[in-house]
Amino acid sequence: MKTLDTSLPASIAVDIASDLEEIARHTSPGNPPDPALVRRIRERAQQARDAEERIFGIQDIGVSIIRELRGDPCGS
Repeated sequence: MKTLDTSLPASIAVDIASDLEEIARHTSPGNPPDPALVRRIRERAQQARDAEERIFGIQDIGVSIIRELRGDPCGS
């Protein structure tokens, strides 16, 4: 019988891995995570979004893709 390897990749930073494990412990209903943990995760997510925006700029492609899917002739 094979066992599932639940260890995290070594490339994940220790603080991020720790927060990930803590969130996993709080996935059951009625077991809310620590507000400081949620704040740290939201701050890191915002930093990642800001970094992506600095590198790639704002990517506004959603409307054109939806129009293309609908067959809108003005979709370009």
